Amino acid sequence: MRKYTTLPGVAAVVAAALISFIPSMPRLLASLLLLASLCFFVYWTRGNIIYSKAMKALRGRGKNGKSAEELFEKALKTGIPDQYAIFASSILLAGKSNEIAAAALQPLTESKDDRTRGMAKSTLSMHYWFSGSHDKAIELAESAIYEDGLKDRNTYTNICCYYLKEGRTDKFRKLVGEVHDNSPVFTHFKAVSYMIEGSYREAGIMLSRLFSEASPSYPDPYVNFAVVHLHYGALDKAEEYAKMAAKASAMPELAVYGKDFINEFCRALSDPEERIPFMEAVNRNIKLITLGKLPEWKKADEPFTGSTAPGFPPEPDFGTGTIDRGDISTTITDDDEEWIRKHEGSTS
Repeated sequence: MRKYTTLPGVAAVVAAALISFIPSMPRLLASLLLLASLCFFVYWTRGNIIYSKAMKALRGRGKNGKSAEELFEKALKTGIPDQYAIFASSILLAGKSNEIAAAALQPLTESKDDRTRGMAKSTLSMHYWFSGSHDKAIELAESAIYEDGLKDRNTYTNICCYYLKEGRTDKFRKLVGEVHDNSPVFTHFKAVSYMIEGSYREAGIMLSRLFSEASPSYPDPYVNFAVVHLHYGALDKAEEYAKMAAKASAMPELAVYGKDFINEFCRALSDPEERIPFMEAVNRNIKLITLGKLPEWKKADEPFTGSTAPGFPPEPDFGTGTIDRGDISTTITDDDEEWIRKHEGSTS
């Protein structure tokens, strides 16, 4: 739709050119038409100029004044090309809903271009998620993937988080199995999928590989590795990773584990009277844990201060283990860092 708004300006330029070749026509008319076209193009591109200022502000290179978010909102209201509008909206929707972004994205969900339509739906899904309309968010993300053919890491990542937080573990595991993505984010998702099916050795190998090559800045992988260690009764190792989760600098809004969950997880493991009952409760309720919820437990009659609980199978050497169902690359990419940056925020 936006491309047709240039027609008046183009028409004015063509008319001015034609008039300049007709001797009987006054030169002033041609000059006025050229001036009108110039004014029109300046007016038409003002959204792009605002968008450029917003990008500079986003990178920290803008002059003191309006924030990047304020400039992106102004650019959306003024009008910018479709791909600019999608990116600007994704920034505005990082961790919260935004009505201006939603209004800009809505017409793009009807675009004739498959990728534009899919990206608009995927980005708009965040607005609905953060405004509490979770079913609508999932519907849009699924439509982007399965109807528009969008194969985008951010979309896959978001919908996997949606599925987990809504308890749709069957859909989560199906999608993780379908996506051939070797990024650290999906290495973690595959570990969670193994945990849900009860394959702790495979989950531990995945997470060990992830941590051997990367240091995730969000807490979920650390919590999941703590849970894997608890399956083998390795209390001290579990507590170590729980503490690492508490120190994670980024808390994405779509992270399964919030600060309250992590703090309680750490507290229970550090209490001699609670660590054994807590471990047992976790091992009985793995699916609940993967959904970001803590089970109930009571203090033991006797404290336990040992590093490993008795009666559990020995923990495998995850660092040297192999999985027959494919290998994983755990190199952090620019796309991974971009996803984490977009979703950073505070969670409870």
